[in-house]
Amino acid sequence: MEPFAGKRLSDVTEADLQSLIDNAVAENVHLEYKQSLELKDPNKDKARNNRQEFLRDVTAMANAGGGILLFGISEKRQEQAKTGLPEALVGIEIANEHAYRQLIDQVLRDGVDEPLPGAVEEHLVALSSGKFVLAIRCPKSHRAPHMVTLGGLTEFRIRTNTGTEAMSTAQIRDAVLQGESEVERAKLWCEGQETAIAKALDGKYWAVFYVPLRRGPRLLDLTDKRVLERLRKVRVPGLNESQHYASDAFCFEGFRRLWQELDQERVTVHRSGQVVYQGNFSIRDNDDGRFSHWMFESAIRDAVYDVVGLVRDSIVPWPGQVALVLAGVRGLSIARGEWGFERRRHELDKWPHRFDLDRIGWVETAILDPNEDPDVLLRPLLDVIWNAANYPGCPGFNESGKYIGYRES
Repeated sequence: MEPFAGKRLSDVTEADLQSLIDNAVAENVHLEYKQSLELKDPNKDKARNNRQEFLRDVTAMANAGGGILLFGISEKRQEQAKTGLPEALVGIEIANEHAYRQLIDQVLRDGVDEPLPGAVEEHLVALSSGKFVLAIRCPKSHRAPHMVTLGGLTEFRIRTNTGTEAMSTAQIRDAVLQGESEVERAKLWCEGQETAIAKALDGKYWAVFYVPLRRGPRLLDLTDKRVLERLRKVRVPGLNESQHYASDAFCFEGFRRLWQELDQERVTVHRSGQVVYQGNFSIRDNDDGRFSHWMFESAIRDAVYDVVGLVRDSIVPWPGQVALVLAGVRGLSIARGEWGFERRRHELDKWPHRFDLDRIGWVETAILDPNEDPDVLLRPLLDVIWNAANYPGCPGFNESGKYIGYRES
């Protein structure tokens, strides 16, 4: 088991590291001690070899169950052989912390394929000696297996209780299939939910699903005051900032919030971490089959932003799959404009293109890093909707990729 499970890596102190020594916490599949780390060296061959070894250690941890690597802690030896027991906080000399972190990020970014998830954490623990211990936490990766490619290598490594070793062909195959099976399981769950939504909303609806890709023992504790307070802040898609007309209730699935006047606009948070946002399209007879892009985009935006917030607040687990589906849209077109109640309805543009598909989905993305910009997740979802309406992409993003919605020129 990882020694600092449940604790942010940035909160780990010298005293925490010393406790590993005092309590003789041995290396295991989730913990590795390394005495030194020399990523820079005047000898280019030596620097390359050191970086390759560093990447072997990190990818091996990610390809296994995840865990922590601690650079700057020596191991006890018995007859010159390492015992796996920590001996001392020898530390690493670092002149410029910022430059050192940048170098680590560069090596991890440029030397691995498939790229490691952004959720890899790094922390320099300051020691009283003036040196540092580098702590790196690798989560169990949804994108495994990861291959070390720096300097022309093509190595797959995996962590064991006694060190790292090359992955066998069978291990590589199993890692690939496990990732595929998790995504397939998420998709099957979404399909079951969509069937119920389609029946309730007469086949004309939109829905955003979030499904964790790892099954865990923890269920949502609805008796926890902190959890309940956070769930009561979940946004009902389509309502304004005040959420004045939202109501909430416990339900068979877990917890639900809905629009009091239109109960089909709702969000349900399941005990096992899945989240479902759903609604229908506001189409009036005299709207000529158009629905406001601003209204449905704002609802989808609220859903994506909100589920990222639930992940960041540790209410639902991650990594997870985000999926969007629209149904009952054949023959409809997108009205580009800001449409709310009777306001500015005369300003809606008539766009010539209409959806030629009745159902658009699954449009998928994944939350692999809780600190990821939600607009990075939102854009591919909205772009596909506009592509289906015969446009090159969603016009609601500025040049820097920030979602700003519709603005008149």
